[in-house]
Amino acid sequence: MMVSRSKLLLNPRRPSQVLAWLLLTPMLHLSLSVAGAAAQIQVTGEVGGNVTFLCPSEKQRTLGFLYFQKGSAFMNGYHASRPLPETEFSTRTLVNHTERSMVMQGLKVSDNGAYNCHLKYDGSDDVPETVIHLSVKANYSTPTLSVSCSDDNHGSSCLVTCESHGGYPSMNVAWNVNTTSQWWGVVNSSKETDSDSKLFNSSSTAYFNCSHGPLQSLSCSVGGVTSEELTVCKPMFSHEHPVSYMTEAICAGMVVSAILAILLLYWKCKKGKPRGAIGASKPDEVIVLNGEKGEVEAS
Repeated sequence: MMVSRSKLLLNPRRPSQVLAWLLLTPMLHLSLSVAGAAAQIQVTGEVGGNVTFLCPSEKQRTLGFLYFQKGSAFMNGYHASRPLPETEFSTRTLVNHTERSMVMQGLKVSDNGAYNCHLKYDGSDDVPETVIHLSVKANYSTPTLSVSCSDDNHGSSCLVTCESHGGYPSMNVAWNVNTTSQWWGVVNSSKETDSDSKLFNSSSTAYFNCSHGPLQSLSCSVGGVTSEELTVCKPMFSHEHPVSYMTEAICAGMVVSAILAILLLYWKCKKGKPRGAIGASKPDEVIVLNGEKGEVEAS
């Protein structure tokens, strides 16, 4: 299948001129042919990382030129007899013509998409094309869980919110709930995009009915990253220190009982003793008794 030269003529500023500049040398005036559909390769990379584009080739053959492009924009390449022009990708890419590859550094979300690799061997008019599709991803942060329980009816319900940041592509929050009887449901979910990095923040809030008691081993996941497990619907009084609560209650009861007993005893003593009882004996009676005692002892 013959293709027109205009389809492959590229330039950093005028993409339609670069390939012509590469091909139209004093020795070459070519009609390019491409056999069959272009091969396609899938590659993946992470935001901030590097990725290698490998152009399939016959390494035993000598290259005339090798270049890479995205859409109609020439990125970087190699020419056997002349230097190539600088582009906006030059500082982020490195071409190895021996390996027929190009490394792209500092990946961004905007780097997602299809790339093309073209090469030409010495002594051949063919310029095979390979399409390389790049998928750029970013790992989400470890999700965090926050809990807010209602005080109504002794804390009969809880709202739990799961949040994760800085991921790509867009992912929903998945709840990991280990129960078949506890009633629960997702109240709302949201996803926001950072205007600069294009990364996503994902969150979700779920409602839990606590009528069946504590719910253990609750967690959430975003993009394959899972939060720590926690327990929701805890009782009003924690069971972590039951002895201390019981001891405090017993001591308080004993103190109150002791105070009441002292007050009651004092009230009974005061009520049972008549007024003027203290100091009621007359002095002359004491003298008489003493006198009688003295007579008995004398006899």
